[in-house]
Amino acid sequence: MYKKFFYTIFLVLFVIAKNQVASAKEKILIYADDGYQPYSYIDNGNPAGIYYNILKEAFSKLKDFEVKIEAVPWKRGLAEVESGNIFAIYPPYYRPKERAWMEYSEKILDEKYTLFCRATKSIFAKKNWPEDYKGISVTKNSGFALPKNIMDPVEKGIITLSETKNTQQNLRKLIAHHADCYVNDDIAIEIELAKMKKAGEYKPEMPEEKIIKILDLSQETGFIGFSKKSQSKFPYKSKFIKEFNNIILDMKKNGRVEKIKQNYINKIKLKL
Repeated sequence: MYKKFFYTIFLVLFVIAKNQVASAKEKILIYADDGYQPYSYIDNGNPAGIYYNILKEAFSKLKDFEVKIEAVPWKRGLAEVESGNIFAIYPPYYRPKERAWMEYSEKILDEKYTLFCRATKSIFAKKNWPEDYKGISVTKNSGFALPKNIMDPVEKGIITLSETKNTQQNLRKLIAHHADCYVNDDIAIEIELAKMKKAGEYKPEMPEEKIIKILDLSQETGFIGFSKKSQSKFPYKSKFIKEFNNIILDMKKNGRVEKIKQNYINKIKLKL
């Protein structure tokens, strides 16, 4: 009887202590891109995607922080982080010149920036980037800062550049002939095209109406991005970055990051 009594007391004290430790954790809100499938997007009102699955696991290992993720439009999220109102956002690419206000976590995931175009004869004739692409119109996701080898020909007037909110809307621009090509991660484009084909939204009747991969332009890497202005509002920022970096480094070394990515892609493909 006494053993049972003391065991019950022990359990109660253990639960209280555990709750106190949990409540002592610093609560943090981090923004996520809501329109970048399959990497980071919103699904039935909740954040989803490859980055979400990786970071959800990484954040669960944090000893001193409890993280809530909220998916928002990319441009809005960047503006909120730049102003210092929001602690951080994922997954920006490394753009020290365009976003001098941002500091970065350890690298999370590698992606490829790839050019997809309607399969016209004139596109097939093009071999060298950017010299052979003079006069084409390229579209991108809103708020995405492009690498130098894409922005240079834009600034020199070799190609024209526009932007639309997300992958699906940009592919609709290509289908409607409102742009010649679209630049984004190749996996993101291929999965979205498969979804649109299944839904009957993408059904090329002529070979030249197909949207195909033309060439890889660069490799990109996603990070968590923090505003340099936010240290006073979030004095624990340096501690968070250090703790997170150690966790994500371990997850990359033991292959966990790549496994989460492949598992997610395989699940999507099974549904298509």
